[in-house]
Formats: sequence, structure tokens, C-alpha cells
Amino acid sequence: MRDNFRPARLSKNFKYIIDCDNNKIKFNDPRVVHVYASMTNDYLVPMFNEIIKRRGWNSEPGYRITSEIMEFAKTICSGRECLSYAIVSGCICKHMAESLQKDKIYVYYMVDQEGPCQIGAWPATWDTFIKRKNLTNVVISGHPRLYNNYLGQGLSFGSENMICVIISDLLDQAKNVLKCLAVDKELALKTFETETESVIKSAAKGIVPVIHSFRKWAHNISKIPLKASVEETPKVCIFGGGVLSLMHQQLCDYFCNEGIIPKVVDFSEWIIYVESEAMLRLSFKKGYMGIEKKYRIIPYFMAFLNPRNNFKELYLGVSSRITGITQLNMQKYFLRIARKSGLIYDSFVSFFDMIREGNKYVPYDAFCEAIVTIGRYLCSLKAGIFDGYVHAAVFNCQPSIDAQAILKSLSIRSDAPFISLDFENHVLTSYHMRLLEAVAVKAKYGRQVRNNSGAERVS
Repeated sequence: MRDNFRPARLSKNFKYIIDCDNNKIKFNDPRVVHVYASMTNDYLVPMFNEIIKRRGWNSEPGYRITSEIMEFAKTICSGRECLSYAIVSGCICKHMAESLQKDKIYVYYMVDQEGPCQIGAWPATWDTFIKRKNLTNVVISGHPRLYNNYLGQGLSFGSENMICVIISDLLDQAKNVLKCLAVDKELALKTFETETESVIKSAAKGIVPVIHSFRKWAHNISKIPLKASVEETPKVCIFGGGVLSLMHQQLCDYFCNEGIIPKVVDFSEWIIYVESEAMLRLSFKKGYMGIEKKYRIIPYFMAFLNPRNNFKELYLGVSSRITGITQLNMQKYFLRIARKSGLIYDSFVSFFDMIREGNKYVPYDAFCEAIVTIGRYLCSLKAGIFDGYVHAAVFNCQPSIDAQAILKSLSIRSDAPFISLDFENHVLTSYHMRLLEAVAVKAKYGRQVRNNSGAERVS
């Protein structure tokens, strides 16, 4: 490897790119292509591409996970990496193999977070890969988040990104309901995609047009006839951390074919968790050990009066707290709109409620994703909406395995059907199918009993 190798990279303030010749390149330069390579669902990346199109940026579409993607992952992965990294790497490597042009500069978006899981090592591995492959025109960037000032674009860009995540989650949830309950499934899904396309396109016009378009979507979708009510139909919650957003499709298809509505936990929940990192690390440094103490905002404002404090660290921590509240309010706002479609049934689950519940079993100070997984399960149990629970545990993901061990002991305290599936890739095995079948049968029976008695599940 050359010692003087200088690939393209983001500037320290994240507002532009510095190419291999140390020239400053703006994000809207015709040579720059933005790629969100891995798709969580059919709607997030198209919406994201619309909002960056409004800024005059060029973009290219990403991919959903397939066996081909997993083959491409072998370009950089040895098999010891977590599934999240394999999926994201496979998508990026596939795009590089098929679309990379020497006269372009490519900005690939992926997770950039300190840890403690394997995510913390992702940037270092990609730096090594880029150097070995002599890729002078490739930038592996973190996703837009607080610490990079949303790629130097400020809060407005961050808000638009979060709205895209929230709405795409709701669209995906509504689509699964139509797959189960639409009288004319083919016509219903055609209508759904037509109305959804309008929402996606409105993202290019700004936040207000998106809100208007989403309201119109909810009104028009509510007219689609259903063969049964959402309330009386069995429902299953599928949860398991951020990786689930990348590999949930086969699980959803199975339950839809069984006439059971699948709900995949929102990707926005994971985004809020990642954004809370700055607040958590600041509170730990200050010695605030309890959840309530960590999120009490006044002591942090008072800390600005002490000149010995690190003001950048304080600013990020306080901004993390305020951003978290804003994102939760966004979730509630768009959930209220989506409910008018008649297809959204899950109750609002606050991130702060999840970490309070999860903190009883996993300390929040460890910043281990298991706390959100466990907290989500316990909050959903209390709500009593679902008739079964499926936890997707991922091979080589330590937080996932930690959560699995705790969830198995918690699940025996409830009569709600629960299984934890171990995944090495996105494919359902015969072993998975047997467990899923057991949950499906119990969920249908439990829902039938409650429909007859008029009662909801009590955890």
C-alpha cells in the first residue's frame, strides 16, 4: 500500500469533499454521486433521494438484501462480521462493481457510531479497503446525524431525513396490512403504490408539501375496502435492533401469507437511540447514573456557566437531548396522520419509556443496543396489542445475543407467544419455519379467544 495515498474525503466541517488532489468539491458538483446503498424498505431511500435532489445533488438507488448481496459482501467480509456490516458492505460492493466510474466521486452512506458493538470498527475497515483497492474517488460517509451537523447541512436537513425515516416506517406497516386484509389485494396494492409515489415525490418540495401529501395519502388509503377489521386480525411484533430493518422481508411475507399482520419495529426508534449517544456519554462523564438524572436538562445548561467545561461536548449533549424530544414529537405527529388511513394500529412507544424498561436489565451507560430491544418488548407487552412476538437474534452481534438471553427469561412471565430466531443471513431455514408456524398458530388462536371475549391481552 502506498504511504502517500490520499483518497477523496469529507472536510472537517462536513460541508464539502476534498478530492485526491486536495481540491474542494461541493456536494452539488455534477461529478459527485450520493448513494444510500442499503435499503431498509421500499420507500426510505427513494424519499431520501428526493430531498437531496432538491439541493441539486446527484444520487443513485440502493438495494434490498438478496443472496447476491451476501455474495458481494465476501469482497470485504471474512464471515466473522455482524450481519448488519455484511449487508451494508454487500450493497456498497455491488454498487462499486456495477456503477463506479473514474470521473465521478461517490459518497456512500452507512452507520458511523462509536460502539460498543462492531459498528465502531466500520470506518477503520473501510479506510483500509479503500487504500488497498486504490479507490481515490470513493468516500465512505456516516449517515447524516448530529455529530456531523447532518453532513454540514444543519437541522433542516436532519429534520427532513428523520421525516423520511418515520413516514417510510408507517408506509411499510400499512402495506403489510393491505397484504393481509385487502378485499382485492392486487387492486389495493396498485392504489397504495400510486398514492405512496405522490408522498415520495413531495419530499423534493420540502416538509410542508410532504405533510399535505401524507394527509391526502391517509384519506385516500382509508377508502380501500378490507375483508376484516385491523383490530380483530391477529398481529405479531417483529423486533431485534437496527439490523432487522435490513432483513425483515421474508419474516413479513410469511406472516402476511398466514393472514397475520406483521409489525416490524420502526427504524426511527433505532435512529433516536443512536442520536442519544452524545447525551449519554456526557451524562456518564458528569456522573449522572440514573435515567431521570441523565435526562434532566437544567444541570447541562448550568454547566455552560463554568468555563472549565468542554463547550463542544456540552453543546452536542444538550443538542442530543433536544433533538431526541423533537424526533419523538415527529413520530407522534405523523403517527396521528397515518392513523386516519385505518391501517395503523400500534400505539406510540416513547424511546424514554423503552430505555427505562430496558435499563432494569441492561445498564444504559453501556450504550448496548440490547436495552432498546428489551425495552421495546416490555413496552409492547404492556400495550397488549400484539398476539405474538418474534425476536430476530443475529449471529456475531453481541448486543443481539445479550438481549436474546434476557428476553427468553422474560418471555416465560407472559402468556404471549414468543420465539427468538438465530440468523446468520437473511434466509429463513426449516428450523425457523417450524418456530414461526408455532407462533402463527398460537397468535391466531389467542386472537380468536379475545375476539370472542371482547378482551385484550393482559401481560
